[in-house]
Amino acid sequence: MSRFQSADVVECIDDVPVHPETRVMPRLGERYTVTRTRQVGDGWSVRLLELHPTCHLGGPCRCGDCGWDAARFRKCEPLQETERTRDKAEPVPA
Repeated sequence: MSRFQSADVVECIDDVPVHPETRVMPRLGERYTVTRTRQVGDGWSVRLLELHPTCHLGGPCRCGDCGWDAARFRKCEPLQETERTRDKAEPVPA
């Protein structure tokens, strides 16, 4: 079973591409929302709400099977999720 589930907030801890065809990578230290996980070999692949991976067939992924290795992410604790929302919020004009 994956250590992540849908709607988990995760932080990127590894942004170095492994495959030469990779064009889109999560940014180190950024937080993302998991939309889906699936088992691939002895590991897990993660799809993210905020990014769409490069497809193994070429171009942006439309096959639904592409994603990033779950080992590239760590799960954020609930307090960190709150900070994520607060940091990205715009102040309301008075």
